[in-house]
Amino acid sequence: MFKIIKLLILLFLIIASFTVPLGSKTFAGHIQAIWKSDESKDMRAGVNEKYQEIKKEQELKIKEKIKRKLKEELKEELKEELRKEVEENTKKDK
Repeated sequence: MFKIIKLLILLFLIIASFTVPLGSKTFAGHIQAIWKSDESKDMRAGVNEKYQEIKKEQELKIKEKIKRKLKEELKEELKEELRKEVEENTKKDK
């Protein structure tokens, strides 16, 4: 029951935001005007630029972590191969 009431209130607010005028525009009209303003475009461009910087930094960090992990695994594999070779050689020498 409570969910239905919440849904009805939400539906009413959505309809009102597109139909009830608040001055010269509806609520949705005001949001659209703000979104299209030069300041808003500058803000979105700045956010996108910062996002791209952070994304690039994180990609580099991830690549470095992967490289380190692969080097560690390769070292371990080489150590294991060398250990096996040494064991085989000591068995042959006996």
